[in-house]
Amino acid sequence: MSVLDIIKARRTIGAMQDKDVSEDAINLMLEAGTWAPNHKKTEPWKFRVFTGDSRVRLGDEMERIMKQKTAHLSEEEALKKTTKVKKGPLRAPVIIAVAVSPSGKVPEIEEISAVAASIQNMLLVAEE
Repeated sequence: MSVLDIIKARRTIGAMQDKDVSEDAINLMLEAGTWAPNHKKTEPWKFRVFTGDSRVRLGDEMERIMKQKTAHLSEEEALKKTTKVKKGPLRAPVIIAVAVSPSGKVPEIEEISAVAASIQNMLLVAEE
């Protein structure tokens, strides 16, 4: 499959399969992410991989944050939102969280763009 075919075929959808993802596949995606173009070789990306029980802990933390954000809502509305966000990380067998860590050497928007390119590299390798 050509890169253009992969780009055309790749879609993000909510339905995910509960299949194990090999450590080799995860490492390949992370490696692809590190090959994204970036000014002055700043490599402004930070990756965090969540698998197994770490997804539960991520959900717990997301629930804690959502409780603070929904404090102004009715108890029913808040519960609905916090329950949903807590279950979110369990929908996928692996979550790769990506953050921008600006270097201060180049404009922040360039660092954000480099991280976006990094994510696209990872998505293309995952689709492949």
